[in-house]
Amino acid sequence: MNPTPLPKALGRGIKLIKKGEYDLEMPNSFSFGPTIKDYFEAEHVEVKQTDVYGIQWQYFRLVFSGTVKFVIMDVHIGRSSSTILAIVSQKGKDCMMGFLNMTNMALPNGLSFDTEWRFNSPPIAASVSLLVKDSDPKWVSYQCPYHPESFRRAQSYLKFFIPLEMQESRIRDHWITPSDPVTTFTNEALGFVVDISLPILDNFYPDKSIGSQAATIKAGLEQKREREVGITKVVDISSGAYYAPAFLSTLATTVEIKKRLPPGGVKWLFMRSEAKEIKNGRMSMEVAVYDEHMDLVALSQQLNLVIDISRAMANKQKL
Repeated sequence: MNPTPLPKALGRGIKLIKKGEYDLEMPNSFSFGPTIKDYFEAEHVEVKQTDVYGIQWQYFRLVFSGTVKFVIMDVHIGRSSSTILAIVSQKGKDCMMGFLNMTNMALPNGLSFDTEWRFNSPPIAASVSLLVKDSDPKWVSYQCPYHPESFRRAQSYLKFFIPLEMQESRIRDHWITPSDPVTTFTNEALGFVVDISLPILDNFYPDKSIGSQAATIKAGLEQKREREVGITKVVDISSGAYYAPAFLSTLATTVEIKKRLPPGGVKWLFMRSEAKEIKNGRMSMEVAVYDEHMDLVALSQQLNLVIDISRAMANKQKL
């Protein structure tokens, strides 16, 4: 079973039921809601605010593959910015609810100052021109093999580049590019990007062979050797669906979009995920996304529930 193409999985093919209400089929590859841009362009032409710059999501229930209902309601329509409410439900129960802030990023609307903020731990230097050739001596590429039942199947849509130099356990740095050569990152995909980092949690397991930075480096080097002899695994049914003691389920997330990407999108983004605290089954995390010039593109704060895989599998058997 091949993965659903990324643009389709991110929300195309939506069926309009009535104004502000849609049905969509969530693919088995992963589940993300449609963009808000089309709705705003159709219903509020006069304000010309098609850029999402702020998102606040609360998650109540898991969304499974199949039909979901997506409802959009106006909260406030202003001259320079507006707020809408989006609700995702399935089988009559609300699963997700979020406020989205809209504006036109092409228009200057406030003061700007350089705060001179920098990384506490500088990222390892990288050359995008060398990453394109998969030949930067300080980074190794890794692509997660696709498995139709894996909780990490969404990561197979990207090629990750991992620093060969070990970092602090609380940090995961990545350069990312779509695994499909014709796909690019647009602003509409940033909600997907901030939720797709390789797992920080795996750095803290006693068994470092599972999904830690060290394990990912080892896997990336093995993939490189396989490519050199003509072996490339995209669909890997034998890889196992749940290869970790636990995984994260997002309870709440906020996303600030700081920059409008070019209309055609970009091929490369840098992302740093950093755990602030892992305690009592919850992890607080910050994700920062930059373009290839290291200009800030998006910031996300996330509260995640740490779910034991064995318990999740037991619950799945009961469904």
